[in-house]
Amino acid sequence: MAAKSSCGEAPSAAAAELATLRKTLATRDAEIAALRAEIASSRAAATVQLIPVAKTPERTPPQEQPAAIVVDASRLNREALQAVSTGDYRAAVAKFRRAAELDDAAAMANLGTMYLNGTGVSQDAHQALQLLVKAANKGNRTAAENLGTLCEYGLSGVAQNPVRAYQWYEVAARLGSTTVQTSMARIRGDN
Repeated sequence: MAAKSSCGEAPSAAAAELATLRKTLATRDAEIAALRAEIASSRAAATVQLIPVAKTPERTPPQEQPAAIVVDASRLNREALQAVSTGDYRAAVAKFRRAAELDDAAAMANLGTMYLNGTGVSQDAHQALQLLVKAANKGNRTAAENLGTLCEYGLSGVAQNPVRAYQWYEVAARLGSTTVQTSMARIRGDN
């Protein structure tokens, strides 16, 4: 997805496109509900377990026996956030990337933000947008909020588009955001 094309329509067609988007969002509500159910059921599937196939000989002392290694995407995301707080951005990016590969929406959103800001990685708006869209589509409300902000103000190479911004804010609201109502009112022109 090109950065310019994600929000590139002219504001003059805003009213017509808003009506179309509302119809589309009704369909998306059902998709979001299905995604929430899928996310809830896949939390256990996001854990990868590597267990040795061959048994070790009984004479091997217990401390030398291979152990099962469990990789938990949610834990990796938390560790990455801790690395960010200590300024270890390389470690944070590596952990966010691994958790995102394990399909963790929060890690995708966090890694997208790292790419957006150029923190620990080269700034790459295209990669950031791909990750944020994927995270938002997986039910991450922060990613949807951020996409709304990018479109509303035309930041990071994204063309300013209040209709698209409103769409992302509506997605964020459906995902439980309580902070986007002000932004939505601003776009509607409510005072």
